[in-house]
Amino acid sequence: MKRAIKLIPLLVFCLFILSGCSNGKIPFGGKVTFDDGEVVTSGQVSFTTDTYMASGIISPDGTYKLSSTGTNDGLPPGKYKVVVSGVQKTVGNDLASEKVISLIDKSYENAESTPLECEVSKSGERNFDISLKRNPGVK
Repeated sequence: MKRAIKLIPLLVFCLFILSGCSNGKIPFGGKVTFDDGEVVTSGQVSFTTDTYMASGIISPDGTYKLSSTGTNDGLPPGKYKVVVSGVQKTVGNDLASEKVISLIDKSYENAESTPLECEVSKSGERNFDISLKRNPGVK
């Protein structure tokens, strides 16, 4: 009887691990395109609140996966502002005239101005595709 009682904590631990609830984070990602359908091939996507942030690098195929404390580990449920940065190109003929310009509208680049928001829930979508307006000053 004493042996069976000693096994109960081990069984509870195994059930906890197998249920996938050990960290409460939800694997999450999506695809980033311009509003004309062209794939965004570089940059970073961040989901942020006042107290939490998860981010992911945009791959050459336009996809991203969010990470917070580990690789592609996702994020906890909640309502997030979505910030996109690093979507840029370098212009100029030589080092002296070279400059980096953003290819997207500046409003996406910080949490105060981004129009993008996403609600993440345990039972909801695990995907948030993003369509971005281009920087009007860039042809």
